[in-house]
Amino acid sequence: MLRRRMLFRVLAVLALLLILPASFVSAQDAGNDDSFVLQINRAVTVAPDESYEALMVVDDNVTVDGVVTDALIVINGDAVVNGEVAGDIVLINGTLTLGAGATVENVNLFRSELVRDAAATITGDLNEESSFSPVIFGFTVLSVMFWIGIVILAMLAGLAFVAFAGRFMARATESILQRPLETGVTGLATWVILPIIAVVAFVSLIGIPVGLVIALVVIPLLALVGYLVAAYLVGTWLSAVTKIEVGRYLAVIAGVIVLQLLGLVPWIGGLVVFIATLFGTGAVVYRLWMDRQERREASATVAPMGGPAHA
Repeated sequence: MLRRRMLFRVLAVLALLLILPASFVSAQDAGNDDSFVLQINRAVTVAPDESYEALMVVDDNVTVDGVVTDALIVINGDAVVNGEVAGDIVLINGTLTLGAGATVENVNLFRSELVRDAAATITGDLNEESSFSPVIFGFTVLSVMFWIGIVILAMLAGLAFVAFAGRFMARATESILQRPLETGVTGLATWVILPIIAVVAFVSLIGIPVGLVIALVVIPLLALVGYLVAAYLVGTWLSAVTKIEVGRYLAVIAGVIVLQLLGLVPWIGGLVVFIATLFGTGAVVYRLWMDRQERREASATVAPMGGPAHA
């Protein structure tokens, strides 16, 4: 389990390096609790009165005299811990030094050395690897293949959605930009009301088929469509930022890739994708409702002009 956890930490760092611009990566929100910091080619020192939730340092060193509450990850650098790391330490290609006052939980070392003072405390497990074992390598290959398969399926679904409902997708993304509060509330209400309806339907034998359809068809379909709308919005936003003109197909593909990479980031990735999907779902339901209202208004306007003749 510790080896798998270490592997996921490494994959998360690589995903961050792919999706975050350098200006954002180098930014540091110093001394704030529940903060997430990623530094590249820049040393980091956590002062005794500072606390971080997650700290990642690539190609440089880190000194922790304060507190890291969740994870400390260092790649191609050395780490000196004199304070506390309440979660995991993952060190790749470096040296971990635990001072006399250090208190850490789980320590995962890959091609790294440990220098430990006799008074330092490790409350969890110590795992040292000099190379990938066949089990880890096989697990890595299967995980990567599964992830790639999910990405391909999501991209194919996005392409199909654009082909059959491209205009609706564009209008739904406009709803998010123009009516963020309405789409967000609609999405939240949708994900609260639909499960309740499914549960109530399961209570009676007659309603079981309805509950099954809602649970197995409606909810997954809405989640997928909402995810694709969010991906399309991300893709169009990237096109606007980079000033590279792309069509709807490339926009949804780019958005799917970005969201899938974000999903790999621990702690915040899943939350970001969930919120994006929630707004996408809300935009779909909100747009369907507004289109229905517009058709009703159009019918009410046309009826008096060319209404049915009365006998």
